[in-house]
Order: sequence, then C-alpha cells, then structure tokens
Amino acid sequence: MAETAQKRKTSRYITDLYEQRRRWAYPEVVINPVGMILYVGRDGKWTIPAWARDFLAELRRTIALDNDPAPPVMLSIPDQLENAGYWDLALLQSGFSAFYDDADLPWPKSAGGMPVSGVVALPNIGYPPKLSPYFYIDCLPERIIQTLTREGTKTPHRAIYWRPDSEAMASLARMGIEWNDRENELLDYDCVRFAGLPEDVLSALI
Repeated sequence: MAETAQKRKTSRYITDLYEQRRRWAYPEVVINPVGMILYVGRDGKWTIPAWARDFLAELRRTIALDNDPAPPVMLSIPDQLENAGYWDLALLQSGFSAFYDDADLPWPKSAGGMPVSGVVALPNIGYPPKLSPYFYIDCLPERIIQTLTREGTKTPHRAIYWRPDSEAMASLARMGIEWNDRENELLDYDCVRFAGLPEDVLSALI
C-alpha cells in the first residue's frame, strides 16, 4: 500500500513538473531586467530602483488574463549560462529575489512562484527558439535585433525597446555589458515599440 502511495506521489510530482514546463514555454513576458530594474550603483553595489515593486505590480495587473491572473514573466539575463550563479547572487544581494512569491507581483506562490525555468541566460538573444513569448522587453537594441532575426526563433507579438538613460548606460558599462547603438535599425521591425520611462513600457503592453 505504501509503495502504491509513493508511486502515485511521484507520478503527481512528474505531472506537475511537465505542466510547469509547458506553461513556461509560452511566457506572457520575457524581460531583461539588467540595467533597468537591476543595476550596479556608483558605489559598486547591486541595487534596484525605488519604483521597482510598483512597476512589477502594475505589470502583473496589466497582463493578467481572465483564466490566468499571473501569466509567466520570464527574466532574460544577457550573459552566458555558466555565469547564472553570479546573476543569482546579484538578484539576491539587490533584493530582487525578495519579489518571488509576493502575492501582488508576477511570481505569486499561488501560481508556483519563480521556477528555475523562469530565468534564462543568453548573451546575444533574448530567449531560446523553443520559447514563444507574447511580449519581449529589452534595453539592448542589438540583442533585440538578433532575437528577431535568428532563424527558428518565434517572433513575439510585440518587442519593446526600453531605452536606457545615461545612468542606465553607465550601469551597463559597470556590469561589463556592451550597449551598441542600433536604435535606428529597430524602426525596420513592425513589432517593435519604443519606451523610455517605466510607464511607457506598461502602456506598450496594452
């Protein structure tokens, strides 16, 4: 009897795992937080802006669906996968990871929180070809272009270029992330929208 119960428990676990993977294969949003929501200050410490929580809460409300009040929001780190541990530490030290499981934010515990598959690390593209996001948000124009032109990669309904200001660019430089000026080329893509302020990003999601 105990063996049968164990088999059923294992089977349920595997079923839930596959359901989670299927759910996160179609994220509502893929967003690069680096340089915009997660950055290195002038003191060299990882930090997040004071408006970060309010922005993420409004993002959650904006993309909420009738049948899914917390659609998957995936973080896309512009770096190699082998450096994922470094970014995990950055998310922890900055306080960003404290947003996980928050009932008002994109990763509530009721929807499974933030799974391992909720963070991807890719230096040149925003998400792997197997994913199909509805919105893609990034502050690196070259990364957006390479994502949209990579063979086999699914085009999002809308790609939002969140233009970094001078301080954001300085932060990207501190993190060793190169920002290449290819903004004008983004005009060639019908799915791309430009945003400067956090509220512009939210408006572009509507």
